[in-house]
Amino acid sequence: MPWVVKHGQDVEVPDVTEKGLEEARDILQKRGLLLVVERQEENEELPEGAVISQSPPPYSWVKRGRRVFVAISRGARLYEVPDVRGVSQRQAMLILDQIGFKTGTITGQPSYEFPKGVVISQIPEPGELAGKDVLIDLVVSTGPPELALMPDLVGKSLQEASDLLERMGLRLGRVTYQSSLEYLPDTVLRQSIPAGGRVRKGAEIDLVVSKL
Repeated sequence: MPWVVKHGQDVEVPDVTEKGLEEARDILQKRGLLLVVERQEENEELPEGAVISQSPPPYSWVKRGRRVFVAISRGARLYEVPDVRGVSQRQAMLILDQIGFKTGTITGQPSYEFPKGVVISQIPEPGELAGKDVLIDLVVSTGPPELALMPDLVGKSLQEASDLLERMGLRLGRVTYQSSLEYLPDTVLRQSIPAGGRVRKGAEIDLVVSKL
């Protein structure tokens, strides 16, 4: 936008609010004005280095060579992230809300150590500094892992054993082969957890399987 000069030496002060410091300085210099940083302030809306306010105000008329005083943003104020580990999800959200933080993603995770509904961990970590726009992600206990009854796999083919483990919510672990004249090839000879035992779902079960 073209700028206006009147009476030979008077110029219209441009609006440099929300501009970066160097950009604002260049704009004012082109009008024959001098930028002076008067103070720095925390600001939740403008990034660090942006002009918050100016004096004289925009669109006023001043003499060439006049100084324009500006307040510069330090960026958003940083706050210490509280430690909400070990408290209930509801209590953690209340603590964060009281300080001004918002809860981000909540992820469930089985745990023997933490009761169901209690916060296991958080990101950002406790004690870190963050702006109020940062979301605090929580990992919350879903209680002890669900247990499955270990099936008897001995005598079954490797494929049958693998399929059965999958249906039980278990995983096939390491398979070791051992020569055997008694069993057909790929028959389960031993299993790492005895049949009838309790095992957490998702656990890996190692097998010893026959070969010629």
